[in-house]
Amino acid sequence: MLPPDEQRYAWSPVWVRDPFDGESTVISLPHVLEGTRCEDCREDMVVSHVEVLGRWTELARDLLEETARGSDPRRDDLGRVLVFFAGDLSQALSWEGIDLDEDVVAMAMEAIAEAVKTASLCFAQSFSGQLASTL
Repeated sequence: MLPPDEQRYAWSPVWVRDPFDGESTVISLPHVLEGTRCEDCREDMVVSHVEVLGRWTELARDLLEETARGSDPRRDDLGRVLVFFAGDLSQALSWEGIDLDEDVVAMAMEAIAEAVKTASLCFAQSFSGQLASTL
């Protein structure tokens, strides 16, 4: 899920456990999968995570295009979102309790690679600035 346009750089995607008492808790994808007894649902959850990661990667690419000639602090924020969400997916793929179709694993690995590559582009300008300031 993507935030509304006016908030698209203000928050990042997360998995949330919503217990009966109404107190929501942010948790990682592996913990969501672990708490899900429906084995068929686990693969659907991984696919959903991949889809959201893909949309956020596109959002970051759009920002990179829009800000190609200048710096923008939102780049670092989006880079961190991509690294976090891709890392969460990576952890889920290595979770022992999950048995995924090979095509789903390949799709997830491709999404992780694209997200990390895009994140590095988001961070490139700030890293260059940090390096230049140390010389």
